[in-house]
Amino acid sequence: MLWDTHEAALPLTSSKDAVLDEVVEVHLAPSAAVYSASCHRSARQVQQNLVAIADTDPAHPLLRSLAEVIEIATLFPSGGASIRTGAAASLEWVLDNAAKASHLHLACHGASDISDPDGGRIVLGGGSRLSTRELANRQRLNARVTVASACQTGIYATGASPDEFVGLASGLLQAGAACAIVSLWPVLDETTPLLMSRFYEYLNLSLPAAEQRPVTALRAARLWLRTLTSAELQLYISARPALAHTLRAAGLPVNRGSDATKSNRPFASPECWAPFIAYGF
Repeated sequence: MLWDTHEAALPLTSSKDAVLDEVVEVHLAPSAAVYSASCHRSARQVQQNLVAIADTDPAHPLLRSLAEVIEIATLFPSGGASIRTGAAASLEWVLDNAAKASHLHLACHGASDISDPDGGRIVLGGGSRLSTRELANRQRLNARVTVASACQTGIYATGASPDEFVGLASGLLQAGAACAIVSLWPVLDETTPLLMSRFYEYLNLSLPAAEQRPVTALRAARLWLRTLTSAELQLYISARPALAHTLRAAGLPVNRGSDATKSNRPFASPECWAPFIAYGF
């Protein structure tokens, strides 16, 4: 199904706690033509290589984003991951390395804005910005999937411009990514590393990039986080040192909302598991 909005958290009347994410896999794309192009790109044979940036803006730190990318990097073959943080995650470094990525991961601040002629931006090291337009014009991506695990990278609007799909997701797809994963609202710094770590695990990096299914993996990760209990959380992070250190230092888990408290599911609230969506294939 090609829809213009994310419906993962839509409650189903047939069950008190069921949501749409549990019963159907939703595929999103700006148009049928873009979806077809994404499917074609997904079949490219590319070498597994993670290019990732984290915590690029010292004025607005993302304290747990480094643990996020470190944990993700452990899933790639030795030498198959390039990570930069802070000022080292410069515009020049990103543009020099992005084309080499089978998986491009941007754990930094960003936003999409329909009123901005450049569509959307991510905040890089040294105060630089990478706009949607600049990305599409200056770089050709070969990535199976590009993830912007930042704030509001997937927000877009069509009311003022009904024939245009503007935003970072659009720019990533225009630049050549087969799939773009972005967020619809400001994400939680405490839960995003969990969701992203699990997403890459479900992506199954032992498979060639052409056989990986990001939409399926993201859906599985959302459902996993939604139903995760406190005891299961402790077991999970115990086997992942980078996550364990940063999350325990933050005093996690923290229950969010009455549903989480009643069911011992600290991340059952949609604000924790539902913000991320995938465009493309």
